[in-house]
Amino acid sequence: MRTGNPERATSSPPLSTAELEVLRLRAQGLELKEIAHRRGRSVHTVRMQMDAIIEKLGARNSVHAVTLAFQKGILRCSPDFE
Repeated sequence: MRTGNPERATSSPPLSTAELEVLRLRAQGLELKEIAHRRGRSVHTVRMQMDAIIEKLGARNSVHAVTLAFQKGILRCSPDFE
């Protein structure tokens, strides 16, 4: 999966590099605990990042955030998408 340029793709506030990585991993189906482990962060930190993503994208929940990210071109499928 690749990330696009969030500033170009949407008028929402841009996502940080860490937020883009959390969103990419969430799009792959990982739970917050798995994302935290993989990134070497606490679940609390990942939850706060996910909350920020949801707010910035105007989403209702993390599934909606992933959907909006694909619709807005922030995330795109690539051949190596898991």
